[in-house]
Amino acid sequence: MKDNNTPDPSKQRPTIRPFNNTDRDKKKTRITLPENTVGLAPEQLTGLENKVRDSLANGYLPCAIAFTIASDYGVPVVAVGKVADNIGHRITGCQIGCFKVEKTPRDNVQSEQFDDKIVAEVEALNSRDELTCNAVFELAKRFQVKPLAVADAANIKHLKIHNCQLGCF
Repeated sequence: MKDNNTPDPSKQRPTIRPFNNTDRDKKKTRITLPENTVGLAPEQLTGLENKVRDSLANGYLPCAIAFTIASDYGVPVVAVGKVADNIGHRITGCQIGCFKVEKTPRDNVQSEQFDDKIVAEVEALNSRDELTCNAVFELAKRFQVKPLAVADAANIKHLKIHNCQLGCF
């Protein structure tokens, strides 16, 4: 007999796993950023930290919100990523789908859905080792599509995007 008071596990929120010292140490082996990435005054840095804390959704900082914070504060996006790391919060909701377990962000993506020009540009960027997060955003803006659409084209071609603008990868 099922207990009606037992919560359905599929409807429970995921457990928040903070960005801890083990995570910081692992990340430092791949990415090195200065503590105060853009040399903000202490009061500005505190304001940025407070804004990041106030912007958390279920304990995580959504990628799109991090971009908005960077724009509002006039700082590079990587500075917001570093602040999130420093105060122990993870970035979620990557706008190019890189925090998914599956390589292709959406299961129903088909290669014929992509504009040949976008695919050609993605392949050209990759051949020059310039298929970065920033390049994906620039390409999306140029072709007036969402960054995830460009990332999907890269994923279909099994190309790896690197250099996250938030410093995550």
